[in-house]
Amino acid sequence: MRRILRVLHVILACIISFLIFYYGTSEFLDFHFQGLYAIQAPLYLLILFGQTLIFYGSSYLLLNPSHRIPTFVLRLLWVIYFLVMILLLFFRVYHDNNINLNILELFNFETTNLSQTILNLILFIPIGYWLKHLKISSVLLISLLLITSIELLQFVSHRGIFDVVDILINTIGIMIGYIIFKTVHIKLH
Repeated sequence: MRRILRVLHVILACIISFLIFYYGTSEFLDFHFQGLYAIQAPLYLLILFGQTLIFYGSSYLLLNPSHRIPTFVLRLLWVIYFLVMILLLFFRVYHDNNINLNILELFNFETTNLSQTILNLILFIPIGYWLKHLKISSVLLISLLLITSIELLQFVSHRGIFDVVDILINTIGIMIGYIIFKTVHIKLH
């Protein structure tokens, strides 16, 4: 009986996740995706699979509050997260070399810019988890170095522009993740 319930749980998680992906997540991705067409399908599949694992893990905890999310699910989520980040950051369409040093762009509240800023912030929050054992000054320094390196790599490889707003927002995302994981004590590995 438990096995049947577990199979039904997995099937239900897959169906609900697919519906959410089809009617919500994919629309959002279509609006914001700036990558190469060749990686769109693998990227969408990775995101759908990751979303399904998140939905399954969350519902598992709701149904079994005394249990933990299985370790393999968490490890798989980390692998998917880093693969998605690599695809989003380095497999974008070709850009001319541009540099944006205008910090005031942060206050550009057009819908597209605002949603892109929020997305950047959210995407970098999980990295704070891996830095939670460090002092806040070290986390800030590592975050700035990591994000500046990413921006430089995107600039040199023509996969994005060097943008100080991205450096600021992504660093804030990592710092938010650091504060969350430092205070809440969530074990995600």
